Amino acid sequence: MSRIALLLTLLTTIVVAQKTTSVSSFLSSDKELINVKDARSLEIQNEKVDFLESSSSNTPFIKNVELRYKADDFTFEEHLFKLRVSPKAWGQTSSGNDLYKSSLEFQKDKINLINNSILRKKYKLVAKMVHYKRALELDSNLLLIYKDKVTIQKQSMGDINFDIDDLIRDEDYITTIQLRLIDINKQIRDLEKKAGVKPGELIFDTKDYISASAINEILTTQKFDIDSTNLYLRNSYLKYELAKSKYKLETSATNKIVSYVDFGYKYDRYPGRTHVVENDFMAGIGINIPIANSKRLSINNRKITLLKEKSDYFDHKRLLEEKISDITKDVAIYNSQLSMLLQRKKEVAKEEYFKNMINISGISPLKLLNIKESIVKTDKKIKDISFEMTKMYIELLDLSGSMSANPLKNYLSSKQEVASVEKKDVEPTKVVSDKETTETVVE
Repeated sequence: MSRIALLLTLLTTIVVAQKTTSVSSFLSSDKELINVKDARSLEIQNEKVDFLESSSSNTPFIKNVELRYKADDFTFEEHLFKLRVSPKAWGQTSSGNDLYKSSLEFQKDKINLINNSILRKKYKLVAKMVHYKRALELDSNLLLIYKDKVTIQKQSMGDINFDIDDLIRDEDYITTIQLRLIDINKQIRDLEKKAGVKPGELIFDTKDYISASAINEILTTQKFDIDSTNLYLRNSYLKYELAKSKYKLETSATNKIVSYVDFGYKYDRYPGRTHVVENDFMAGIGINIPIANSKRLSINNRKITLLKEKSDYFDHKRLLEEKISDITKDVAIYNSQLSMLLQRKKEVAKEEYFKNMINISGISPLKLLNIKESIVKTDKKIKDISFEMTKMYIELLDLSGSMSANPLKNYLSSKQEVASVEKKDVEPTKVVSDKETTETVVE
């Protein structure tokens, strides 16, 4: 067996022995792919939700209960006892309950945002890893081509057609590619570190990995609508609901008419005169007179916040729609460039093309290496454009809310298979349509 055949057999054995990781299993894995900051944010957010769920949503109608006592001139001959009850304003109890529900729903939804952020990082890691692995392979092939060219040029130093400038240029290219390979390997090591695996352990199965043409077809045939169920728009809506609940609670406090109600008992004793003990029962009520509203500044601030959240809701929806539209346009441009490169590669890679070049009288090995170089460089451009399209595709999945929708799917697969069983995602307790949302926000 020749040395080349032995080397190929060995490489085949190594590739077969390498364990590949399913993209679907990686995306749906519970293994944390988050830094310390994200982990802490998720932990704190869960603590907030647990605290709110463990606390009571019932707001008592009674604000304060006081037991008052008064003695006359420290002689202890006259005693006055009073029980004073201060109620809350009319509607303040129900407003407090609404605020509790809005706060709980908002805090639960923030868990969705954090989990979606973690999932987005997983998607980006897969896309980067696949890209860098392909770049590593292509640059390694390109390096071999340049090394062969330098070897042939050095062997032909005595020929009349020898050009020292070509030799220097190709040697510089070798250095550039070697530096690029070092950087690519570093990027791969960093991604493996983020994934929490040892170097060389993370190799994704790319058999059904989505192609750039499939991405273009998805973006041109499918419509990504932004409605009230959108992850980010829903968060804006819940912010508005929370601000509205705070505003209602603040304004309900101004409806307080009865300041207090009290019940008293008076005990009088006059020794030396009548020797009579007098007992008196009494009741009283305090009425607020609305001359000036001390909460006006606070209410105004709540109103401004409410109007801001209303404006942010529609601004956020408009921004999401504009971003999705821009992404679709950019992908179309990249796809046009990709079509041109694929056509060029198809022409150069034809078997007849090589046969015609070989049959040309006096063609040098350098010319053939130049053809190989052209093919590899075209492949590199194709992979770079495909990577840019994949990044935009991931961003669109994120902005549209499709990425973390139930059931969780592997959108990096051409089959878009379900990545896991349907998870119990945190959903708002109130589901509204686009029309209902608009009417609520506009009110």
